[in-house]
Amino acid sequence: MAIRTCFFAFLLLLLPLEFIAVMGVTPPLPLPECRPIVAVDRDQVQFALNLEFLEAEFFLYGALGTGLDDIAPSLALGGPPPVGGRKANLDPVIRTIIEEFAYQEIGHLRAITESVGGVPRPRLNISAGAFATLLDQAMNTTLSPPFNPYTNSLNYLLASYVIPYVGLVGYVGTIPNLVGRTNRALAASLLGVESGQDAVIRTLLYLRANETVNNRGRFYRSYIGNKEQAWQMWDER
Repeated sequence: MAIRTCFFAFLLLLLPLEFIAVMGVTPPLPLPECRPIVAVDRDQVQFALNLEFLEAEFFLYGALGTGLDDIAPSLALGGPPPVGGRKANLDPVIRTIIEEFAYQEIGHLRAITESVGGVPRPRLNISAGAFATLLDQAMNTTLSPPFNPYTNSLNYLLASYVIPYVGLVGYVGTIPNLVGRTNRALAASLLGVESGQDAVIRTLLYLRANETVNNRGRFYRSYIGNKEQAWQMWDER
């Protein structure tokens, strides 16, 4: 008797499921458990590759007129080539400095890739138009003629100033969240180089603080005053 009772109870349990199957009604699924995804050391260090690719390509094209695909193609991991890069009209001293920066960035890409693994290079827009938009947003105006980083040394330094600044701020924010000692040491060493690049560019710009850019004699001083906004605009692109 107990067996029959259990059997009928089982049939009663099956009835709602049979009804659902016949009527084509989908039973409600349980709500997913939403929680933040914690980025491990590898994720955080690899994220920096996005900026390192940008720096490498912009500096390589500015100094040499060619990019990573010709200098160290294996580091790109098949990612698309950048858009709009070209050789800048730099004086010999600035060209040498930018070329050295480019080789430093290749070293950064290699160091990260060998430590935590690489990622394919993202599509990067390093065209004159992209920087013109960035500078217009940073200055809260429309420059005329449009800003072109490849026109001369001063313009290129102005455009370059944004990039290492983003890098050093990013590494400052990342290092406290890294767990592994090796990863912290790597990020700290990269931070040191980014800070050095930022200091060099800033010094060179201060030496040219009174030069005219786009018919705006005080353009640089205003730009430096808005560097936080320039960084934010670039970060949102």
